Amino acid sequence: MKLKSSTAWLLAIALGVGGGVALFEIRSTQQQVAQQQQSKLFSITEAEIQQITLKLGDRTVQLDRPEPFQPGKTVWQLRLNGEATEPASDGAVAFLTNLLATSQRDRTITQGRDRLKELGLDRPRAEITFRLKSGKQHQLAIGQAGFDDSFLYGLVDAPNPLPDQVSVSLIPKDFQVAAIDRPIAEWKRPPPPPSPSPSASPSPSGSAAPSPAASPTASPSASPSPSASPSASPSPAASPSPAASPSPTASPSPGALPSPATP
Repeated sequence: MKLKSSTAWLLAIALGVGGGVALFEIRSTQQQVAQQQQSKLFSITEAEIQQITLKLGDRTVQLDRPEPFQPGKTVWQLRLNGEATEPASDGAVAFLTNLLATSQRDRTITQGRDRLKELGLDRPRAEITFRLKSGKQHQLAIGQAGFDDSFLYGLVDAPNPLPDQVSVSLIPKDFQVAAIDRPIAEWKRPPPPPSPSPSASPSPSGSAAPSPAASPTASPSASPSPSASPSASPSPAASPSPAASPSPTASPSPGALPSPATP
């Protein structure tokens, strides 16, 4: 069946409009992705980060990811001020690596090199240098907070020496929590919680119920023996004997009466 010319024209217009809208959406999405990539501080992924060095004044926190990865062991090793290595807190390191890989700059401003002191970037509060598995290095210098305390001033991969006009990025305030304000002790892996010892669990031998030996049962040796009872009772010898009573000889005898006097 043949379509009318007006219908064919309407169909062609609809197809053209639909194709134009789809092409516009595709190009708009591509532009948004490109803008997001440009606004990212670093075009990297977390898995690429191999080593992080954090300088906080006179303190240095170095974090290394050992290779090859061994399941059951800590992912990162910590070295404080060049001392011996110890397991690092995976949560603290993960927070920092996620910020490095995903954070975006709010905007970029250009400042003269002589004004960096006002932004706290002449002597940064923190300097983060990290190395990727490919060997490439990146650096982030963090200065003071912005005027409304919603961002921090930062230098992203700034050239050395600095030019007269410097690009200053406005970076998320989360870097203050992840790097600047975090106590040194929180970079260490916390010890595992103590497991209850077997002796602490109630056992039949350690129960609080009284044992037969502890029951108040009088032993046979504690009861008075038959041999001891007679000696304790008053003996017949203790009673007054007949010899102690007045004897018949003590009474006046007939021979002791006064004899009648003779006239």
